[in-house]
Amino acid sequence: YTAVEIKHGRISMIAVMGYIMPEIFRFPGCEDFKNGLGALSSIPVEGWVQLVGLIAAHEVLVKPRAGGMGLYDFGLGTELLDGISEEELERKQTVERNNGRLAMVAIFGLMWQDGTFGKSPIELMQTDGWWGPSVQFIVQDIRPCMDTNLCALPQRNSRLTMRAAASEGSAFLETTTYNPEEFEMSAAVPYLRYPPSKYRENRIKKIEAMKDPYPHKWPVTCSIPSLVQKYSSLEPSSEVEGVEVVIAGRVLAQKSMGKLIFYDLHADGAKIQIMCSEQKHKVGDFKEEHKLIKYGDIM
Repeated sequence: YTAVEIKHGRISMIAVMGYIMPEIFRFPGCEDFKNGLGALSSIPVEGWVQLVGLIAAHEVLVKPRAGGMGLYDFGLGTELLDGISEEELERKQTVERNNGRLAMVAIFGLMWQDGTFGKSPIELMQTDGWWGPSVQFIVQDIRPCMDTNLCALPQRNSRLTMRAAASEGSAFLETTTYNPEEFEMSAAVPYLRYPPSKYRENRIKKIEAMKDPYPHKWPVTCSIPSLVQKYSSLEPSSEVEGVEVVIAGRVLAQKSMGKLIFYDLHADGAKIQIMCSEQKHKVGDFKEEHKLIKYGDIM
């Protein structure tokens, strides 16, 4: 049992490193291979033959050294054990076994996360933050987490933020003293301050100008979780033409990039990003229509 546990621990430590290293370095010719569980479907047959052959050769040819400490002693690194005390030898053996146990738990967690989200953990951290999409939308607006990958993905400054920071003479920037009782934070743009009545009046006027801001019902044809699941097999940047889907959710993020506007829509415990393109806009003025949508709205 000791030999089996140590062997499994060593394999797990190599497997954990195998999850990390492909994100840093790949051998020539292996650039298109997927990492993690994705390797099961992307490595060609000849690659599997090499892997199985290497493992089989190791099992058949590599034997425990004669007079060693057990079936797990293959004679590698024994020079590090020469001249040390029994207590230090026991400590080093304990360290290896504890590291192996930790690696067995770690590789199981890495594979579980990979299977749940369809991405390797390193790739998931780069695209959805430290906690993953199921928690990202909760922690992304917590102040200590907003500028680090440890909690959430850092939010990209919008053009409005940069323009407001550059225009120090703007009437809406906090450049003069004010009475807190006369002003309140803007719900849509927190770093700007508006007189409460003025902001409310403008918002009401825009809503009243809309054709039907509060419809009797939403003609929803698909929920966000089912939509994400249905098209989860799509490759990045691919498109499906001729399919019309109606969804609804609350806007918890809004970003603009040139002629594109992105919304993070949340509903039923799931999130989806909507990309609105001016080139595909058909009804009304693109910019004016999207000016009506604010953080927290249901659309």
